[in-house]
Amino acid sequence: MPIKKIVAQKSFKWFLGAFLILAALGAVYELSRENKKTDEKMAVMDVHREVVALCLKQFPADNKTNEIKSLRHCVFKNSVFSDDKEFEPLWKNKMAMAKWLRSSVSKERNSFPPMECSYRSGTLVSMLKSAGYEAHDLVIPKNEDNFSDHVVVEVLNPDTQKWEIHDPSYDVNFVSSKDKAPLDIKQMLTIDKDDYKPCNFAGKCGWHLRTDEGIDLTFNKAYWNMAYIKDLNVLYSTDRLDIHAKRNVYGKQLSYCEWRKKWCNNIVELD
Repeated sequence: MPIKKIVAQKSFKWFLGAFLILAALGAVYELSRENKKTDEKMAVMDVHREVVALCLKQFPADNKTNEIKSLRHCVFKNSVFSDDKEFEPLWKNKMAMAKWLRSSVSKERNSFPPMECSYRSGTLVSMLKSAGYEAHDLVIPKNEDNFSDHVVVEVLNPDTQKWEIHDPSYDVNFVSSKDKAPLDIKQMLTIDKDDYKPCNFAGKCGWHLRTDEGIDLTFNKAYWNMAYIKDLNVLYSTDRLDIHAKRNVYGKQLSYCEWRKKWCNNIVELD
């Protein structure tokens, strides 16, 4: 066999071996990173389990339906809304935020952790999961330039075995205007927007309500056009928002699926 061919074969084997080793190391690194994320999430959930116990002392509940509302109310009352960029480094430290919330609920600390909608919803989801509930957060965008969005929670109620929507940022859940039955995300996206209404912790319902922070709830109607479920990587799409139509997104002409490419891998069309 010619020397050049032998050298080429050896070089190929060396490069192949090096590639396989690097690929294996990369896989080990990714697995290690995912395991670390899981460990951190479980550690935060352990703190949130303590928060749940404290919340239910502060806002007792006699059944699972009211327990969900109490936990939502507790997150709302023991945090302050803020989307200021200065808090972004703090939000990345989920353990510190969980401990701050715990100390706020227990009255060991007089200040409340700053949270925007995604953090309040993520906190409620973690608390619900720590208490044994099935829950996930949902991203719901407006049909407007920049596709500004809001984040809410969908939880499976053990009392009814039905999913229902809760918004810890404004301390409300959503029900049918006809019979006050709780609604899930598919219903919220497909029924007429006049056929549902928000209900607060006190049990009062209607679009005339204002939150404890003085916010008019009517603006909330603008969000229920589609929903992305992060835990399931599913996008529920409706004709309320054309995911392929171009809009001005921070100075660029983009469709929703160009703006949120990873969110459009698994689209479910709702009628």
